[in-house]
Amino acid sequence: MAKGTIVKRGKNSWRLKFDISPDPVSGNRRTKYATFKGGKREAENELARLIARANEGLNIAPGKLLFGDFLIQWLENNIKPSVRANTYEGYEINIRKHIAPRLGNIPLKDLTALHIQEYYTQMAKAGRSDGKGGLSAQTIVHHHRRIKQALKHALNARLISYNPSDAVTPPKVTKDEIVVLSRQELLTMLESLSKLRIRNIVFLAASTGMRRSELLGLRWCDVDMDGGYLTVNQVLQQTNEHGLQFTAPKTKSSRRKIAIPSPTTAMLKKWKVKQDQEHLKLGAGKDTKRLVFTRRDGEPYSPRAISKEFERLIAAMDITQITLHGLRHTHISHLLRDNVNVKVVSARAGHASASITLDIYGHLIDNMDEAAAASVGRWFSANEDV
Repeated sequence: MAKGTIVKRGKNSWRLKFDISPDPVSGNRRTKYATFKGGKREAENELARLIARANEGLNIAPGKLLFGDFLIQWLENNIKPSVRANTYEGYEINIRKHIAPRLGNIPLKDLTALHIQEYYTQMAKAGRSDGKGGLSAQTIVHHHRRIKQALKHALNARLISYNPSDAVTPPKVTKDEIVVLSRQELLTMLESLSKLRIRNIVFLAASTGMRRSELLGLRWCDVDMDGGYLTVNQVLQQTNEHGLQFTAPKTKSSRRKIAIPSPTTAMLKKWKVKQDQEHLKLGAGKDTKRLVFTRRDGEPYSPRAISKEFERLIAAMDITQITLHGLRHTHISHLLRDNVNVKVVSARAGHASASITLDIYGHLIDNMDEAAAASVGRWFSANEDV
């Protein structure tokens, strides 16, 4: 059993000393120290609590370890080395901008489900940094995932005896309606962009459903125009800390082969001739590993700049307003409406499974029920006696 002592250090200040389990490797005795401010009776109670945790095998977090400090340590030591730079930035924004400023002053050992639930309520009412209302349910759910993940790490490290976030209910997220272009709107948009450089990116996005990072990371060596397909082998990411970075696709399903229709092949052939001329003037020569889409100076595009440029251009058109990512939704939606097998659509989109495709776009299939009934009716139309 763990033992402990109390030593007075000053007015209402005590040093608590207690043993924890022996070192698992050497078997040597290990001693913990903690500082407590308050009366002697309260100090004795705190020591008893620490000893009880030590007897349970817990390396209980010291009273001075604040939740905010723990979050920053976890962010730097556990998350940063294990995720992509742009993923880390998402974690960092959630924690440094929102969670730590509001929950960070609570000692880790004292954090409760009530603290976390109240935080979600406050964020929903007035969580925006610009003071214009609350955060969306989806954003708060992201915060919940980060808090839960961090506290799970604390629990595994035996710094806490339970995970308070397990008793918290995050807000329910209602799915936003997917906004897509009609086929006529798609043609209208491409016609409006006909004299602009961005048209080629938009054309490939609409005809393949590729993600922005995949489009801008595509190289000519990834394109087989004779075979009529391209392969997603790398992506272009943009982060605040590291700028533009080329990385491998995040998942196995994202690294995929996509068949391209003949109009897309024709566009790529025409574009390659023009780009070869540009690079020749720059003195760059031919390079099979060159990006398919580059600026006039031969440099990669900024993903964020391309998205902003697309939204600026489409705002001036009399068509449904979508984002650049909306072209991916448009591509997938029309494939499903054309009754293309959902597994084929899922593989083309780079989803990990058809269930993900159905979860996002399933309502499109649901709306086809009447068409399915009419199709079945035609099976029996030749025999009126059935």
